[in-house]
Amino acid sequence: TLWRHRRVTRRARRALSGLPGRRVVVLPDDTPYAYALPGGPGGPGGPGGSGGSDGSGRIVVTTALLAGLRPAERRALFAHERAHLAARHHRHLLAVHLAARANPFLRPLRSAVLYTAERWA
Repeated sequence: TLWRHRRVTRRARRALSGLPGRRVVVLPDDTPYAYALPGGPGGPGGPGGSGGSDGSGRIVVTTALLAGLRPAERRALFAHERAHLAARHHRHLLAVHLAARANPFLRPLRSAVLYTAERWA
């Protein structure tokens, strides 16, 4: 689980590395999605960094999602993703995934933490 998490995060950062050091990255995609990627270029989450331990990171959103949202909804989306970064939800989610992998009886806790992190943000 930890290996997969690091691999996916590293690939995502590498895919965005050629883009300027913006906090928001808009990808041309027909599929609507958005996510918060901890860390960022030149910051603690950059190459060799700590993965956004200071709440830094990037918000990645697609053109399809932005096209379907009104301005107020866009502001809410960006506030939501910034809240994930500021509260370091990626760390909580990784910890609960590792715990559930180590002890299958904790799998319901994983779902509860995922739900709670989304509601909190």
